[in-house]
Amino acid sequence: MQVLSVCTGNLARSPAIERLFDVALSHAGIVAASAGTAASVSEPIAAPMAALLRSVGAGTDGFAARQLTEEMVLESDLVITATRAHRTATVQLAPAAVRYTFTLIELARLALLVPPEQITGYTHAERLRSLVEVAPTYRASAGHGPSSLADPYGRNEVIYRRCFDVIFASTLDIVKAITR
Repeated sequence: MQVLSVCTGNLARSPAIERLFDVALSHAGIVAASAGTAASVSEPIAAPMAALLRSVGAGTDGFAARQLTEEMVLESDLVITATRAHRTATVQLAPAAVRYTFTLIELARLALLVPPEQITGYTHAERLRSLVEVAPTYRASAGHGPSSLADPYGRNEVIYRRCFDVIFASTLDIVKAITR
């Protein structure tokens, strides 16, 4: 199963989502990648985010920012975006992706709402695919709370930490939903 995370520069939020999913689920046949809608192509993960990722055991080596393409979106089984604007940009690039594109916060909220018995499958990849299929039916129940991650790029370490904490908690909620 291919999971693609998307933000603007592909320097902080989407690499964090990619690397946290990779740490949690790469052993489960789930391949995580990331890209940016206005990527700083070939740049590494922003130093403050890289430090936060390393603090939880997520690797940062070998990362190079990439520009989002239609092909990347269409090859993915799940697209997780940092903001609603990124979700819109992704779906405009590949309209068929509307059914499997969520903001991170939205998907985490939905993962908590979907009854465990509706997330089916034997492997974590099958269960994630099941979550992606059933989650949209719970969108109306999820409410209209915040669903976008603030961009920490170029800001202080406190802002990076706040963003990272939301990414970490949201990723954990999704992983818990498919591993219970």
